[in-house]
Amino acid sequence: MNTIYRSIDYLRQLQDQKMETEYLETLFYYIFRAHRHLTKKQYYDLINHIENTYQEGSELAMTLAEIFRNEGKAEGIANTTIRLITKFVAPPAEDVKKKVHEQEISTLETIIDHIDEFETIEDVKQYLK
Repeated sequence: MNTIYRSIDYLRQLQDQKMETEYLETLFYYIFRAHRHLTKKQYYDLINHIENTYQEGSELAMTLAEIFRNEGKAEGIANTTIRLITKFVAPPAEDVKKKVHEQEISTLETIIDHIDEFETIEDVKQYLK
């Protein structure tokens, strides 16, 4: 977590505020994608740090909260997709499960919508990027 805090503080030093905000949003997008084990307390600690570090902290915190909600939604849809693949096609291997978790929500929704058309895991893999 200290590395994340240092990164936030370094981004604060950028001269271009728009670029600073974009980089911060990108940083948090990747934090939430790569560190799915982030606890709610850690998440809220990061939000508080941003609110205290940045002048526009509240607005930025709202943007990050939206990213966090979307990540939670994507995680739930990915888990549902895996359960449906298991039930209607076949139990997927770990590499397929990992790929499912890397997909955009729209891709997962497409897989769910077409689950009754898949006969093999190879059929499902055609939708995985």
